[in-house]
Amino acid sequence: GADVNICNNRRRSPLHLAVYRNNATIFEKLFQKGGNLNLRNDKGKSALDLIIKRRYFKMIETLIDKGFDLENEVCSYPLFHYFVYIHYVSGVELLLRKGVDLNCKDKRGKSPLHIAIRRLHIDITQMLLNKGAIVDIKNWED
Repeated sequence: GADVNICNNRRRSPLHLAVYRNNATIFEKLFQKGGNLNLRNDKGKSALDLIIKRRYFKMIETLIDKGFDLENEVCSYPLFHYFVYIHYVSGVELLLRKGVDLNCKDKRGKSPLHIAIRRLHIDITQMLLNKGAIVDIKNWED
């Protein structure tokens, strides 16, 4: 079969092109066939970077449903922490519905609740508390 990771002269893979066109159906097929989310285009962006930046909810949901590793780091944060950091409420809600550990820590020892409070994201802070986030969880700086 065809190489699903072949890139054009701008180093864009078929996954990049599906994301640029917001085509969730083609994206899902390419991902299932082994499309690499981490290939970088000529601007240094991966398909995963673009999906998250553009907040393409359906593609994010597809990744999770197809077994995407939620601990995969985006901008040096696990995906859940990153969604809290950028105040992506729909993404946080999706990950909570999919069973993400709401008390997991990043490599700096911070939980999503730590990040939500530090960034003054009151709505996400309340959401995490309502879902049972541990209030007195220690980070590595405590």
